[in-house]
Amino acid sequence: MAEDIKVPSVGESINEVYVSEWLVALGSSVDLDQPVVTLETDKVNVDVLAPVAGVLTEVLAAKGDTLEVGAILGRIDAAAVASVPASVPASVPASAAESAPASAPASAPASAPESAPASVPAPAPASASAVAPRVMPAAARMLADAGVQAGDVAGTGPGGRLLKEDVARHVAQSTAASAPATAPAA
Repeated sequence: MAEDIKVPSVGESINEVYVSEWLVALGSSVDLDQPVVTLETDKVNVDVLAPVAGVLTEVLAAKGDTLEVGAILGRIDAAAVASVPASVPASVPASAAESAPASAPASAPASAPESAPASVPAPAPASASAVAPRVMPAAARMLADAGVQAGDVAGTGPGGRLLKEDVARHVAQSTAASAPATAPAA
């Protein structure tokens, strides 16, 4: 049975949210209360937790979408079986990994060679977040209005987040730097 992932109420005066980032890929298995998607508002960022353990079978809201509180973000099927997770060692046959109980993947790495966890492609998400800074919704609107790429602006918010103040400062500096070059000499 598929369980809906809904936009939670994040504050009394907040009626809409922006989908910032999906933390789980479509078709991946999720645990109960695992963060699945990050939502942003001008006041707060919130991770939406999985209502059930299962497989993310539908994503109904894409990154950057604006949704109202109560809207459906996606669905998790509690009865579905995910494809073989990356943490399962190559020596375990795919059929054994699929039929294993939920507690089996936690014990599988213990029997794997010590080098197996190092081969898991964990650095990929870290490098992706280093390339694309987290952009707050107000800053994203200012970037779009100014025609500036997020990578061109240094973020000063918590964790390197790009704030609207950062965009305003960048636009002001760019305007000031280009103004003397285009002004005629007096």
